[in-house]
Amino acid sequence: CSMWYLFVDQLRLAFFPPSADLAVAVASCVVWTVLVLELAGEVFIRPDGYAQMLSTEKAYSPSVVRHINGFHLVMEVLSLIFFVPEFLCLFTSNYTCSDRPGFSLLNASLNSVLGPTRNDA
Repeated sequence: CSMWYLFVDQLRLAFFPPSADLAVAVASCVVWTVLVLELAGEVFIRPDGYAQMLSTEKAYSPSVVRHINGFHLVMEVLSLIFFVPEFLCLFTSNYTCSDRPGFSLLNASLNSVLGPTRNDA
């Protein structure tokens, strides 16, 4: 799921035809849902005494390393929020999945390459 999340824009620009935009949006929505569920699972499976454990030597053991800290939680939540425009077309009639919403990773990529002025890059 993380690989799709990281490279969907590059795949969409380089390999998928415009007719596949709806399918890519559906796949992105499924991947986003899985990542949100995974994040919720990581928050709720922390062991008892996790806060105290972080300040001890045991915090670096392999069994504890997989638990995430607060900074990671905030950054992953922000990342998931910024990814929402990639599949928002499935839930709104304002634009189709082939349109370029103003705030999306795809639009930023296209503007950086095709922008007519330096302000678009």
